[in-house]
Amino acid sequence: MTTVSADQADPVQVEIGNVDETSFFCLQSRVTSPGYLRKRAWLEERFAEGLKIHMLGRRERTRWIGDRGLVEYVPGKYAWRGIEAEDYLVIHCLWVVGQSRGKGGAQKLLDICFAEAKAGGFAGVVAVAAENGFMTSRRFYEHAGFSSVAETEPRMSVMVYRLDDDAPPPSLAKGAGRGPAAYPTGLTIFRADQCPYVEDATATILAQAEAHGIAPVNVVTLDSAESVREKSPTPYGVFGSVLDGQLLSYRYLTPKEFDTAVARVRG
Repeated sequence: MTTVSADQADPVQVEIGNVDETSFFCLQSRVTSPGYLRKRAWLEERFAEGLKIHMLGRRERTRWIGDRGLVEYVPGKYAWRGIEAEDYLVIHCLWVVGQSRGKGGAQKLLDICFAEAKAGGFAGVVAVAAENGFMTSRRFYEHAGFSSVAETEPRMSVMVYRLDDDAPPPSLAKGAGRGPAAYPTGLTIFRADQCPYVEDATATILAQAEAHGIAPVNVVTLDSAESVREKSPTPYGVFGSVLDGQLLSYRYLTPKEFDTAVARVRG
């Protein structure tokens, strides 16, 4: 009998019935943390909207067996990104980490999205790319056949893999179209439970803002896909910080990175 290693096995699909057994990959070592629990509660409603998660490898009690990575995607109508892409399947996250990179796992996960988009009659697959932070790079998506249809600073791109060349392309949503200049005074933090790391990221920025004496500080909780499209100043959508009308960051900042970003914005 031939055995299949976890590296070669088909990715595991995470569903409402097995999520507590499989985890959803991110923050799996901290399943009692606020960020993990908020994401877990968020998934309760998202699975019913067609959200899918597939993971490389598998969790076996406290150990992870095989490769490490995931893809999370959803029909564009329900996408928590600052884009308009209702005719498309939208990737929230495509992440392969550590020694699992360079072994074809990311393409294997991407092929799942392509197959589902074709089977579901979608016009294609859309993702937001950036050169650092929480998102996969533009270079990777271009290599996989995607092209950029919209770009914002800092080096953030809306990428599309077309299955229907006649379909209208995805575009920036209202909030991302306005950009950070729509929030000119003080510090505004945008946060949503789609990413479990947002909890810690928000706490870090709040603590640093207090240490710097920055005021006023406003936290905008994005509690629906619609609110992400309406309010978030970047295509990434589910996390970001704006200081005095300029984007401070769309990703997690360490205290030192926060200091550097504030100095950049305030000169």
